[in-house]
Amino acid sequence: MSVKINNSAGGSVTLDSTTTSNEALTLPTGGGTLVNADSSGNVGIGTTAPSAKLHIKGDNLGGTIGDDTNLLTLRHSNGNSSYLEFTGVRTATGTNWLSTSTRIQQRIDSVKQGYIQFNGDDNNYGISFGKSDTDYMRIDSAGRVTMPYQPVASFSLGSGANSFTANQGVFATTNVLNRALQGITHTSSNGRFTVPVAGAYYMHFFTMKEGAVSAYYDIQKNDSDIGARAYDNSTGTGWKPFGLGGVFNLAANDYITVVCKFGQTNNAHGLNHMNFTLYLIG
Repeated sequence: MSVKINNSAGGSVTLDSTTTSNEALTLPTGGGTLVNADSSGNVGIGTTAPSAKLHIKGDNLGGTIGDDTNLLTLRHSNGNSSYLEFTGVRTATGTNWLSTSTRIQQRIDSVKQGYIQFNGDDNNYGISFGKSDTDYMRIDSAGRVTMPYQPVASFSLGSGANSFTANQGVFATTNVLNRALQGITHTSSNGRFTVPVAGAYYMHFFTMKEGAVSAYYDIQKNDSDIGARAYDNSTGTGWKPFGLGGVFNLAANDYITVVCKFGQTNNAHGLNHMNFTLYLIG
């Protein structure tokens, strides 16, 4: 194939094949072909067989966790140097794709920003979203959000029979059974459960009271009545279960407390006879 360079009257420079056969245009280097443009208009960088209008073949990825290879970088200036980088990342030591990810990440100057990641970190066939090098959200191959876990708290008291005084916070103590706590913060000094994000939360509280004792508990939001009260003044002997449940809208950083309204003897039972659950459902 012969190639000529024509300097047109307008001063532009063109590369034009002198034949009409299906031939490729290549820019070779000492180590091989750098750029290849085939007869169908596909351009390859790092490959002599481009399969798309722009086909870039990056360097091979190493097999050690933390290895990466830059596939493509797009850059512009917005007062800082702003980059959008396409990289391959080895998320675990290995020799095949099962221990790797492909990441699209923004970088401002030298600081890594947010990213979208495909595969990697035991989330093969899934998608992850994060910042710098930390995942904050994952969607698995079945479309389930597996990270962050839905905010949840599930608590009981660490003792059996309890005798609460009026307006005492049930969980204002360190003597609790923490069955589940993710995202929500429990403060033992005042019994508050603080939620991290706004949404609809399911709440459920049950316990037991002994005999004819009147037991009355109020679920409060930010120290005000939320409209959820568990009350039992039934008579008889033995321990009797009672409780309540419901769905309530909360704002980020709202806090929930379970407060005893009547001071009585044996008006609650902890351990496996009590549970308070707070769970984000949407």
